[in-house]
Amino acid sequence: MRPGLGIFFLLVPLLMMAGCSANDAVTGGTGGSAPLAGGELLVQFADPVSDEEASRVLESAGATILGRPVGRGPYRIGLPGGMTPEEGVERFGSLPGVRYAEPNYARQPR
Repeated sequence: MRPGLGIFFLLVPLLMMAGCSANDAVTGGTGGSAPLAGGELLVQFADPVSDEEASRVLESAGATILGRPVGRGPYRIGLPGGMTPEEGVERFGSLPGVRYAEPNYARQPR
């Protein structure tokens, strides 16, 4: 084997995995076809807010809080009955102080 060829075969798979990881973070690791966790969104506030304030804002819009953030992470909320994830993203993403709202994708073991 030629010198340097072994390094090539070692680096190519590593670079391919590194390229996939950015896509995995957005799509849940399934190339865009990750199943949604039924009726749930992740909602991130733009600035640090008290838990009481965040609860007030989310619950006044009809959300059920399913999980509170660790540190500065997002809240996991349940959508009001009959609301689609798309409608939820629009409603909760437009609330005062909210940076983003996105569907909660179910994680799949690899």
